Amino acid sequence: MKKTLFLVVAAVTALFSACSNDELATNGATDGNMVNVTFNADFDQTLVTRGVAGESDGTAATNLYVAVYNKDKQLIEAISHIGTTNSQPIETVSGKTATVNFQLVKGQTYNFVFWAQNPTATADAVVFNPTTGKVAVDYSKIKANDETLDAFTAHVNDLTVTGALSQNVTLKRPWAQVNYGSAQADWDAAVAAGITVAKSKVTVNNVYTTLNALTGQVEGEATTDDVVLAANTIPASATTARTLTVSGTDYKYIGLNYLLVGNEGQQSLIKADLEIQKADGTVINTLAFSNVPVQRNYRTNIVGNLLTSQVQFNITIDGNYDNENNIEVVTTSDARGNQITESKTKDGKVVAIDAEVKTQDVLADVLKNNSEDLKNISVVLQEDNMEIDFGARNNWGGDNTENIVIDGNGKTITLGGTDSDWSSIGSKNGTVTIKNATVVFKRVNGGNNSWNNHALNFTGKVIAENVTFTNSVSVGGDAEFRNCSFQETGNFYTFIIKANVNNVVVKNCSFEATNGRGIKFMDQYIDESERVQGSLTISDCTFKTAKKAAILVTNTKGAKITASNLNITEVAEDNVNAVWNDEDRKDAWDLVVVTGCTKKQE
Repeated sequence: MKKTLFLVVAAVTALFSACSNDELATNGATDGNMVNVTFNADFDQTLVTRGVAGESDGTAATNLYVAVYNKDKQLIEAISHIGTTNSQPIETVSGKTATVNFQLVKGQTYNFVFWAQNPTATADAVVFNPTTGKVAVDYSKIKANDETLDAFTAHVNDLTVTGALSQNVTLKRPWAQVNYGSAQADWDAAVAAGITVAKSKVTVNNVYTTLNALTGQVEGEATTDDVVLAANTIPASATTARTLTVSGTDYKYIGLNYLLVGNEGQQSLIKADLEIQKADGTVINTLAFSNVPVQRNYRTNIVGNLLTSQVQFNITIDGNYDNENNIEVVTTSDARGNQITESKTKDGKVVAIDAEVKTQDVLADVLKNNSEDLKNISVVLQEDNMEIDFGARNNWGGDNTENIVIDGNGKTITLGGTDSDWSSIGSKNGTVTIKNATVVFKRVNGGNNSWNNHALNFTGKVIAENVTFTNSVSVGGDAEFRNCSFQETGNFYTFIIKANVNNVVVKNCSFEATNGRGIKFMDQYIDESERVQGSLTISDCTFKTAKKAAILVTNTKGAKITASNLNITEVAEDNVNAVWNDEDRKDAWDLVVVTGCTKKQE
């Protein structure tokens, strides 16, 4: 059943005669310039046709704020229904209808924000500010399973009043709703074992804290740190657990959460880890869910054997809380302990892979998956000393893969090549991220005296964090290295920036070359037409090298180097000047621009 809210604007001139005189005078209005405007607002309530009834079906969002703004987006408090001293009262949605009375000035342009929420919503957790037209979400005040946060919003912009008007407005949820459901057999097994589910706790990331209701857009950056929604009672008592229906199958509801994610029409991936507890806080089960698809005004359902198993579950996302499922995430595990989660479209196309791997054949298969629709690959290593062999100029993922993440989980991984002096890895059009690992490079044919045979070559964009590289590294695309260690025992540079790279950022790293050198901007094998004056921003780094400068520039286009807090006291040939310009590149001396350090001509 669809729940409808009508906002009918009637001609009640007397209602505003006292409180809006100042505004009318400002607009130069007379009684003859006043017209009636009607908004027919419809709650987008398709959720109630499927899934769960109760607080989360929108019936509790009975406080309706209607804020009115002039063409410059400044609040007109006198005629707004926001409940302040100088405004009209907040409207109460009763019997699915509410009446709001406006008389507006002909020829003027207005903007409107509609915001409906539960009057008993958790204090200060979600706050609509009529002055700015923005909604602030404070996750520190939100517990898991907080159904009071259900809300709806809409905006009408740049409405110029030319005469009496009636306009339809649909209010939609600004949230993605993430639900958890236990299969009936799973629930029954837990009950038989004496387990009574009472609470759940959720940990998420990649969510937003500000919604501009005037534009309908989120503002600021999504959270990168974990957001913990503290343990709270599930939507019903254990003996009368609410039912969650997904694709015609009923599940026992064990979690519900509202999250502010991306803008309307944008799907994103979040962490949505679940901890299930008894009434006294004893943990029943803990499940990690990464790369969970979410979307505004969509409902993501994570269902399966959540109480008794850590691998048997499905994730679906329902469009507008009602359409057929269009994303399914299925996890499988093999006898060797590899666990693979694939996100698939309705027609079976894989768009994301999330893997916990224990064998190197599965690791290689996941990274080399070049499916056309594959957007994201995430791998966590579960065993030490795994190895991936690759040939010349290989890419991980497919042409449309955007992100490849390898979490070493504190393990060592060996990357190797076969029969080529240009063994290289990367993503053709995306970013490769390696973190929390020790990376060993297996030289081609045992290695020789050529740097491009000796170095671990990255193509495309690469990010590394908390990584120890035991061999020389070169980059052929934009790169960022944080908290990394570069170690080189041969007569080579520890880190090479090719002359076609635009931007490199290095933070809190160490460079140790017992027989070699530090960082080099190199134009060898890069055509003159492809060379650029690359930028290196380097901070809080330590160099211990046997030869030359900390940073050497051998690029005809020079380099821009911004340095801070560099320790070069153990650079053998120069512990004063961090940058040298190559003797064969004297003509590029002026193109070597340094900030925060000094340079010298070799």
